[in-house]
This record gives sequence, C-alpha cells and structure tokens, in this order.
Amino acid sequence: MDEEPERAKRWEGGYERTWEVLKEDESGSLKATVEEILFQSKKRRLIESHGQVRLGMMRHLFVVIDCSRSMEDQDLKPNRLTSTLKLLEAFVDEYFDQNPISQMGLITTKNKRAEKLTDLSGNPKKHCAALKKAVDTVCVGEPSLYNCLSLAVQTLRHMPGHTSRELLIILSSLTTCDPANIYELIETLKTLKVRVSVIGLSAEVRVCTVLTRETGGSYHVILDESHFKELLMLHVKPPPASSSSECSLIRMGFPQHTVASLTDQDAKPSFSMAHLDSSSGPDLSLGGYFCPQCHAKYTELPVECKVCGLTLVLAPHLARSFHHLFPLQVFTESPADDLQTERSCQACHGELKDKSVFSCPSCLSVFCVDCHLFIHDSLHCCPCLKRGKRMTTMSRVVNAIVAVCPDLGIGMNGDLPWHPIRLNKEFVHFRKMTSTPSVNGKQNVVIMGRKTWFSIPERNRPLANRINIVLSRRCREPPAGAHHLARDLPSALRLVDSELAEQADQVWVIGGSSLYQELMEGTGTTRLFVTRILKQFECDTFLPEINPARYRRLPQFPGVAQELQEEEGIQYRFQVYESIEH
Repeated sequence: MDEEPERAKRWEGGYERTWEVLKEDESGSLKATVEEILFQSKKRRLIESHGQVRLGMMRHLFVVIDCSRSMEDQDLKPNRLTSTLKLLEAFVDEYFDQNPISQMGLITTKNKRAEKLTDLSGNPKKHCAALKKAVDTVCVGEPSLYNCLSLAVQTLRHMPGHTSRELLIILSSLTTCDPANIYELIETLKTLKVRVSVIGLSAEVRVCTVLTRETGGSYHVILDESHFKELLMLHVKPPPASSSSECSLIRMGFPQHTVASLTDQDAKPSFSMAHLDSSSGPDLSLGGYFCPQCHAKYTELPVECKVCGLTLVLAPHLARSFHHLFPLQVFTESPADDLQTERSCQACHGELKDKSVFSCPSCLSVFCVDCHLFIHDSLHCCPCLKRGKRMTTMSRVVNAIVAVCPDLGIGMNGDLPWHPIRLNKEFVHFRKMTSTPSVNGKQNVVIMGRKTWFSIPERNRPLANRINIVLSRRCREPPAGAHHLARDLPSALRLVDSELAEQADQVWVIGGSSLYQELMEGTGTTRLFVTRILKQFECDTFLPEINPARYRRLPQFPGVAQELQEEEGIQYRFQVYESIEH
C-alpha cells in the first residue's frame, strides 16, 4: 500500500511550463483563460458521465469538515471556514435535489478530535441549519483523519449492501494527528466498501492520495472558490456501483402524511421515531408520516423504519431519481460560424455569441454554452422536447436511395461499381423518386457528402429540379453549383425546416457511405429505397447492414416497380425498407 504508482514519482511533470497555458485577452486579463479551463472541465465531466454504468442511487454520505487552525487562512474570502460552509449549503440543497432517496451526515474535526455535527438524515434543512451554526466555530489545533474515519465507519458499516457508503473530506491542514495506524483503518474501509474522496484546500497530502486510491474515491486540490464549487458538485451525481454490491429488489413503503386537527378531542401528540435517539431530544407533534406496515411515526422522508426496516419514501422521490437511469444525451458541439439558421438560443432566446453552440440530437434545437450546462446539470431534459415543441424534423420522413451489389458494395474508385455500364432504367428510377414532389409548387431536397457531389459529372451538377445540399466540414462556402452548404446531417435538416421550410418537400439522402450509416442509426422515421444489383462487381465502399430489428421491408410502395429488371445483362430489383417505431 505504501508504494506510490510509477506516475507519481515525477509529480513535477504536470507543472512544467505552466505559463504557456495562460493567455491574456485584449484588456490584459487572465480571467478569460481561467473561465475557459473551467468550462472545458465541465464539458469533459458531461462527456465522461454519459455511459451505461450501474449507479449507487441510494447513498449514505458523510461530509467531514476540517475545523483546524488552518481554516482561518484568508486565501478564500473572508476565510476558508466561512467560504467552505457557504458552498456546502449549496451542495446540500443540490445533493438532495438530485438524490432524493439518499441520506447525508456532517462531521467536524479539530484539536485532534472528531465530532458528529448531524446524523445521517434525508432532511436538507437540518443540515443547512447546522452549517449556519458552525460559522461561529473556533478553529483550533490539528485535524484527525483517523478519528473522522472511525466515527463515520461506526454508522456506515451497518448500512445495507444495496446502498453506497461514502465519505467526502474537506481538508485544509497539511497534517493529521492520529491515535493509531491509519493504514490499517484504510484496509477496513476497503473491506467495508466505503468510498472516500478528498478535496484539499492547501496542497496534496500523501496519506490522502493513498486513502482515495485504495477506497476508489477521488482526490482534488482547489484552484479558487469557483473551482472549489465545481469540485463539490462532482459529488452530486451517484457514483458507479461496484460489481460486488448487492443487486436486489427493495421493498418500499409510501406513507401518507396525516395531520390531526387541534379541535379534535381524540388527537394526541406523539413522538417521532426519528427523534427518540436524536441529540436534540424528542419532540411531540400531532401529525407526520405513518409507516404503512407497522404504523411507526416519522416527520421526514426518506427514512428506513426503525421498527420494521421498511424504506419509506414518497413517489416524487423516485421520480426525481429517474434521470440517473436514463441520462440526457450529450449535445453535439459545432462552431457557431457554421450555423445556418437563426442565431439565437432555443432556451434563453439570447443571441449566440460563443464560439461553439450545442444541438440536441433528438429535436436538433440549438443552445448556448450556459444553457447547455444548465440543461445537463439541473434540468436533465431538453426544454424543447419538454414543452412539446419538437421541430418538424421529428415527424418528417427522411428517405435514402442507393444501389447495392450482393455484398452491399456501393462504389469503386469514386464511381458506381458497374461503371462504365449505364443502367438507364435504374437511373430513371433514381431521378423520378428524388425529383417528384408530393406537393405542387415545392421541390424535393437531395443531401449528399462532398465526395458524392464531385462524383456527379459536372454537366449534371446541380441535380435538376431539386434543392442540392452538400455536407462538408472543410468548405467555407457551397461548391460551385450547389445551392446550400451544411456542416453535417442535423445541420442540413435544421436548414430544411427553417430557411427552406416554404419551398422544401421530401428529403432524400443520396450518399456517401458514412451519411447512410448516420441516417440508418439515427432516430425518426426513415425509408430506404434500395436497388439490389444481382451481379457482383468489385467495390471499395459499402452500405451498412440493414438491421431487421430496426427496418422492415415493405411488400410494395407506390411508384416502385415490383418485377425483376434487366439491362445490359444485369438483373436487379427495387426494394423499400421502413424504420420500425419502438
């Protein structure tokens, strides 16, 4: 345990030439650079947090606050203690907002001792009140990590196996005064699966590095107050559950809140079970939540019944935990200069002034940086989908048309595999399907990649009687002859539904391979018009497999011939597939 990992032997390596990271803005300030660093860390956190990972959603967390002499330092204003307590109040509110079926307790350490400020409880008001009172704490002596960990373990070791056991230590001091070997205690924490994380206010301490590494926690040292807040908020989301943690159905009770009237002669004040062992003493009250199994009384939820062991919650508690099971997708980032639609955020309706914008992959709405972070950190759902204002792209059918060989090959050296053979009837089919609108006075839209555009003979560019949109991340303006340029498929569909809404009818994707794949793996209704060439040619570009779980073949489709076709000794069939709604 005492051995440091190899990467820690050159700890100075991460701090070489740090001045190259900082850049002055026009006014000579470094503030913009610091804000950019913080934004990149937030964005990285959003990306890293989106994965199919089993989470420990029922949490028992003790927050340990260092109240030693070092907390009187004034590098955080007005001092470390006041700043820490203020940020912890916001953390408590956010923690219970995101983890309503979890519990938290507070522990302080100073003068080589540890004291429990609040017991594990699901009542945020109780913890916030304790934090407000702690402002008057006199900071003296040294902290004791050993005593803090021992005090927390006395409670956490009795927590059920399906819940997470966590400790978050806010450590200001560079020393700890312990009555016994802390490394033996770390082994105990590891055995009990207690996850310990540390936020340092001064510098990295080796014993904390070992502690967090062995228990699977995290260790960070703050840069400033805003970074301190950011590090605290990292612990709001439930941590990944270990593979050895229990996974079973949990019996829960949903008690009703009843309040007896003061005029009711039969009403008798009673004690709450939660107050019987409270340090503040039991309180009498007329109302409360009554366990549906044993009728024990409680004044706050969630809680585990002390009589029958049933977990008591309210339905909104479970509903507010739902977003952890199905997190919101990561929004697509793109340069604001590539935006072809109106330059305003769909959430705050402010002008998009940042270098980057973010688009929802489901409804294609565009958001600014601040709204993007707010949606993922607090809202947990796209506001456009929430209020039912889905863009018309969601209901629009997007068509794709392609001719494939038996091995799904669609191209060779930038041309059709059967080139120079010309299949006239197949070409007529392509032209009829892509250029015939369903509404008089409108035109169909053909969307293609840059390579597909240049593979079309120059005399045939643009494709007649169709709106030609070319996709490219390199081009700054549409290629000669093309009507519009878009960065990617979502951008093209936004263009169709905004600027081109009055003139565009059907949308057709005509290549290449990566564009077909993006469409076939996306959401929404999609139709694939496939010409099955029954003779094999050499190919270097291929269509992705058509997944029968996602697409069904239509027995017939208006305007599409069903009989076998033959030209130049080559036989082929027309087939139509439609995406299956799940």
